[in-house]
Order: sequence, then C-alpha cells, then structure tokens
Amino acid sequence: MNPEEGIIKYNCFWKKENLIDPKILEDIIPVRNKLYEMKLIGVEKNGLCYGNISKRLHQNQFIISASGTGKYEYLSETGYTIVNNFSIEENWVECIGLKQASSESLSHAAIYKKLNFINYVIHVHSSKLWSKYINMLPTTNPNIKYGTMEMAQEISNLIQNNPKNIFIMGGHKDGIISFGENLEQAFASINNLSKTI
Repeated sequence: MNPEEGIIKYNCFWKKENLIDPKILEDIIPVRNKLYEMKLIGVEKNGLCYGNISKRLHQNQFIISASGTGKYEYLSETGYTIVNNFSIEENWVECIGLKQASSESLSHAAIYKKLNFINYVIHVHSSKLWSKYINMLPTTNPNIKYGTMEMAQEISNLIQNNPKNIFIMGGHKDGIISFGENLEQAFASINNLSKTI
C-alpha cells in the first residue's frame, strides 16, 4: 500500500463535537460492519486504515465514516463525521464530529455534487478485484492520486457519461467506489463484484 494512504490532503475545517443522531446511521452501520467482515474495509499490517461509507443528508451535506476508523470491527455513531459543506475547486471540507472526515471525503463529495439523485457512496479496497477489473470497469486516470482535487474532478467527469454505478480508482491501488440512489444498490454492486473472485 502507498505510504501516503489515509493522509488527508484537503484543507479541513473541523469542529470536534458529537452532534450525530444515531437514527441517521441505522441503515449504514450494519452495511459498514458487513464490509469490514468481508475485508473490504479494514486496516493494513502497518496500521493504515482503508475504506469508508457515506450517506447524503442534504444537498451538500453528508455523513461519512471518519478518518482512521477502518481498524474497528464494529463502528458506532461516534466513528462518523458530518461533512457540512465542501469545495472541490478550493480543496476544502467543513466537518463536525469526534474525528475528522475521511481522507476520501472529496471523492464522495464529487459524486453527490454531480448526481443529485445519489444518496450513498461506498469506497472499498480489494487487490484481487482491483487487479481483475482495472480498465474493464470504468477506471480513473492512473496518474491521478487519491484524495486530491484532481481525483474529485476526474470522478465527476467519469460518472457523468457512464451508466455503471461502480468504478475503479486507477491511481489509488486497490480502491473501488460504488454508489446508489439507495443503500441496497450501492452495496449490491460491491457484493456482486466480490462474488467473482
């Protein structure tokens, strides 16, 4: 895994406070924990965490599993952060929670901004799936690194003209993102793919 993995590259305006209503997370907590069980969200031997899940709350507001939480088998509401606003063009995220928002927050934000009917985004890691499906599924430019403005813009361009709701992150080894109007759709794309290896 890249030594830069998990490092937040955007400017983060973070308020450390827990204002999350657990009811908001009743649907995504079991799915996130299932993804951990499937080893699609987790932690590397070197301690670097990977994978995250998010849910749109309002237009530019979403809740996302926080940075560094891939190591937890069961993630409660204290492991999530609300992104209140963001700017892809200016490379910043405004969030509130006990931990900072995921390093992939701008990638999730790009999908929510481009497709206003999408309500869930899942980002997982799998070396087997990534190696099998790179350039077979829609794939981002391999020269564009994760967590950057360029990656967010690349994602925006990629999904605009593509009917599939899953893609490979070419410049983010092992990274795969799915999304859906509902959580079942977003999870099914990842789950169906995982059955092919």
